[in-house]
Amino acid sequence: MGKKAVDVALLPSEEIMGRAIELNKKIATSLESNIKLNKKDCLPHITLAMGCMDDNDLAKIGKILKQIAEKNKTLSLKTLSGPTDKACFEIYNNSFLKLLHETVMNELEPYLTYDVDKTMINKSGGKINALTIDYIKHFRAESAFDKFTPHITLGSGEASLDIPEIHFKASKIALCHLGNFCTCRKILYHTLLSPEDKQ
Repeated sequence: MGKKAVDVALLPSEEIMGRAIELNKKIATSLESNIKLNKKDCLPHITLAMGCMDDNDLAKIGKILKQIAEKNKTLSLKTLSGPTDKACFEIYNNSFLKLLHETVMNELEPYLTYDVDKTMINKSGGKINALTIDYIKHFRAESAFDKFTPHITLGSGEASLDIPEIHFKASKIALCHLGNFCTCRKILYHTLLSPEDKQ
């Protein structure tokens, strides 16, 4: 057993997954991006937490995520609309999403480290670049809590996009093995948030 670089991801509805995949295809050529989104092994997602876990802790982490999911309802989210040079859907960080992010980060703190190296990353996305290593290594310090900017990546690099406001639901939390460009390559565990009508 070893260690894996992982992403605790919020998976959006099928509709916005499909829109992300279609837009990814349109901009992939202009960006020369290696990110080819799909619903099998390069999942459109919103990162809640990131780090490196010991393979032996999978069951413990899964149990924690299940407990968190039972206490949090399905999220109603929306994209930030308007022109952007970022190759992503930026997501409005409402209080429920913010709380979910912070809860996952805090509850998994004993199990996530940031001593990442290339052996921990899924190889299906091609040669691992330095940007991937750097982002994982500094996620807690540079991309979490007050610096949390939820988004769905559409490609690597800059793009000229005009994003509409899209309302969607997100009900699944997935623990994913990370690949190049911090893509979600393989689901290791998943669980569902509570239905909206239960809370």
